[in-house]
Amino acid sequence: MPEPQLRIPEFPAGSQAQIIRASQRDSVFVAQLKEDLENVFRNWFGTRRVRQWIGEIEVASHLLYFGMTLGRGQSTLGEEYVDIWPNSGNGFPSKMLRLMLVVIPILPAYILSEGRLSSSGILQRLPILHTLLSVAPQLLTLAYSINLAIFYLRGKYHTLTQRLLRTSYISTIPPNPNVRPPSYALLGVLLLARIAYKSYRELLRKTQESRQNLQLSEKALGKLPDQGEKTRALQPPVTEGPYIDFTPVADILSRRLVEEDLDVDRALNDKHTILDVTSLPDEARSSRKCTLCLEERTAPTSTDCGHIFCWTCIYGWGKEKPECPLCRQALDLKSLAPVYNL
Repeated sequence: MPEPQLRIPEFPAGSQAQIIRASQRDSVFVAQLKEDLENVFRNWFGTRRVRQWIGEIEVASHLLYFGMTLGRGQSTLGEEYVDIWPNSGNGFPSKMLRLMLVVIPILPAYILSEGRLSSSGILQRLPILHTLLSVAPQLLTLAYSINLAIFYLRGKYHTLTQRLLRTSYISTIPPNPNVRPPSYALLGVLLLARIAYKSYRELLRKTQESRQNLQLSEKALGKLPDQGEKTRALQPPVTEGPYIDFTPVADILSRRLVEEDLDVDRALNDKHTILDVTSLPDEARSSRKCTLCLEERTAPTSTDCGHIFCWTCIYGWGKEKPECPLCRQALDLKSLAPVYNL
């Protein structure tokens, strides 16, 4: 009598609802891990360094969370919560495939967004490649959005990395034939409509910029203005957003602290105070320290509760936590007031 053959049970594919809930819970845990890392770095190096290393902290939190779970051949906390497992078609993903699933979703976007390749000498000699890399972050974001819309319509590959590596999910919970699974097709249609609208607006903006540049070129050739007028005509438009003393907030927050890198006393070069810092006694200067960066205040700014910090420090803090770091009173970024004499 022949022996019965061992049959491996087949597991159903993970449903859209399971995959979405798993992704949401994983995002919560990654965000919590990122906040913990920020607090550790803030205690060690101060808020100013945390703002400079925010991209590196985000990468570290992602790699640490998914490296300790998926990278070690285990399910993430979100996947464990909904009882799904990654499946590469032949079973659980191999070690190399798991490494790619951990690294690819975060490192390319980090490198492109930080512009680390733009300063390369090779790219400066290859303008076409330099141009492609300059628009790569927008293209990558567009690809992520299109993949998410397709997932809502088809429901298999939730991320672009999973689609490229052909890695989906299987569920350990048998489907209930009496319950109809929810459909996310409407979200996919709305997301595709949003992508089309944003693409149309971007194309329209590029067309208008090309026409303006062409008009400026024709005007320059016809009038032959002096160099100062031509320079003013070709200046970029005024930056939108909040200002402080006619300086865009975005420029203040994105400005590299060259003085700090050169170990120069930033308070002596502060243009946002009317005090003669050199004439102040040492005790008075020590009382001007910001409690966030632990350095002498620059661009002193007062909150509603009366505490004074550096402008960049309190603005960056308020974007993360809308409360005063000293008294925990509610903090409104629109009510921050510059103080020139303190």
